[in-house]
Amino acid sequence: ESKHCGKLEEKAEALAHLKHEIFAQPYRQGTARNAIMLCQAANFYSEAETAAAKIIQLIRDEGLRYRDILVVCNDMETRASIIKRVFADYGITAFLDKKRDILHHPSVEFIASLLDITAKGWRYEDIFRMLKTNLTPISPDECEDLENYAVKYRIKGNRWKKDFTYGIKAEGEDALFRINEIRKRVYDYLTVFEKEFKQAENVREKTAAIYDFLKDKAQLPERIEDLIEYLVKEGQLEYAEEAAQIWSVMIAIFDQLVELIGEEKISPEEYGIILKSGLEAVEIGLLPPAADQILVGTMQRTRTGKIKALIIIGANDGLLPTASESESLLNEDEKTALYNKGIEICKIDDLRTKEEKLAIYKTLSKPTLCLWMSYSTSDLEGRESKQSILFDKIRKIFPDLKVLKDILNAGDPLFLIETPGSTLKHMTEAFRNAMDGNPLDEKWGAVYKWYLNNHSSQPIKAVKEGLFFDNKQEKMNKDLVWKLYKRDPSLMLS
Repeated sequence: ESKHCGKLEEKAEALAHLKHEIFAQPYRQGTARNAIMLCQAANFYSEAETAAAKIIQLIRDEGLRYRDILVVCNDMETRASIIKRVFADYGITAFLDKKRDILHHPSVEFIASLLDITAKGWRYEDIFRMLKTNLTPISPDECEDLENYAVKYRIKGNRWKKDFTYGIKAEGEDALFRINEIRKRVYDYLTVFEKEFKQAENVREKTAAIYDFLKDKAQLPERIEDLIEYLVKEGQLEYAEEAAQIWSVMIAIFDQLVELIGEEKISPEEYGIILKSGLEAVEIGLLPPAADQILVGTMQRTRTGKIKALIIIGANDGLLPTASESESLLNEDEKTALYNKGIEICKIDDLRTKEEKLAIYKTLSKPTLCLWMSYSTSDLEGRESKQSILFDKIRKIFPDLKVLKDILNAGDPLFLIETPGSTLKHMTEAFRNAMDGNPLDEKWGAVYKWYLNNHSSQPIKAVKEGLFFDNKQEKMNKDLVWKLYKRDPSLMLS
C-alpha cells in the first residue's frame, strides 16, 4: 500500500511540475514518472481508438470511474462524431459537451414544412416532410399508402383539395375510398390554418395564426411530451432533454418576431424565410443525463471539478491553442481602437489569447493521476498535420518522455485486444490479411477461440460470411417479392 501511495505521490509531483512550468520562461525540466504520456496517431480514427483503449486501461488497471476522466478536444466540429462512434465500439458512453442546432428535430421540420405547404402551393415533398415527422394525426402506415398513391399518380398542388379519381380500376374502389379518406383528413388538418395565415396582414397576426394552430389543432406541446416519454423509455436521454427545450425555444422566437417586426406587412414566403432563419440560428446546450459517463468537450467551454485523468485529443497546430480567425472586416488595430473606446464588437486577439491560455492552464491543473495527450499526423483528407506548440513544450519540459505510436501502428496485436466490440473488427482484418498470404499472429487464434467459448455464435458467423462472401446474387423468392411490393404472387413471373 505504501508503495502504491508513493507512486501516486510521484505522479502528482510530475503533474504539479507541469502546472508550474507549462507557461514559464525559462522553464525547469522534470521527470514524467509515467504520469504524462504523449501519442502520435496516423489519423483521427486511430487517435480516437488509442484514446478509448487508454480509458479502458485506466478503468481496468487503475480502478477509475468514467466520472474521474475528462476528454478534451478543441476540434469538436470535425472529431466529435468520430470520437463518439469509436468510443461506442469500446463500450464507452460519451456525452458531447457542445452546442447543438435544432434543425434536425421533428417539431422544427413540422413548422418549416407547414409554412412551405402554405407558401409554395401544396407541393408533394412539403406535405410528406410534414407527415413523416409523426406529429400529425396521420399514422405511418397511412402516410406510406398515401405517398405511394401520390408518387404513382403525380399528385400535387390543387389536386390535394378534391377527391382523387385516378386509378379506380387499378387500385379498386375500396382502396381509393381509403386513400381519399386519408387525403380529406390531411386537407381538413391544413386548410383552416392556410386560410387564417394568408388572411393575416402583418407579422403579429401571422404569428398568432401559427401559434394557435400548433397549440390547439396540432397539439404540438402534448405531442412533444409524448416524444419525450418515448425517448426516456428507450434510454435516449440526450435527445429527450433536447426535445424538452424545443417548445420554449419556438415561443421565444415567436416573441422576438412580434416584438421586432410585429406590425410589418409581409408575404407568407417572406415570413417563412425569416422564421426559418431564426430557427437555423438557435443552438441549445444540454446537461449530461447521467453522472457516471465520459465527458467530451473543449477547453474553453467544458467545466468540471477535480479529475484523476485528462485525455487530450487533437493537440495539433492551430487547435491547441486555437489559431486566430484569418478573415475579418476589421483588422486587429481597428478592433483594439474600438475596444479601448468601450465598443466591443468581438474579442480582440490579445484578449482571446489570454483567455485561452487561462483555459489551458486550468484544464492541465485538474488531473491528479495522469495526463494523456495525442495529435494526428493527417486530417480527414490525408493532408499533413503538425503537433501543437503545447505538445512540443511538454516534450521539452520532460526530456524522458517518449512519443508513443497509436495502437494500430504499435506493431503488437495485444494492444488491439480490449473489448469484444472493438476487438472483433481487428480480428477480422487480421484473418483477411492472412487470406492474402500475410502471417497470422497466434494471439488472434486465441481470440477466435474466446469468441467461440464466451460469446454468441452470431459475431463469428458474421465474420465467416464476410470473409468468404463471393458476391453471387440469388433470385428473390416469391414470398419476399410479395412482402416488398404487396402484389399477388400468382401474377408474378417465376
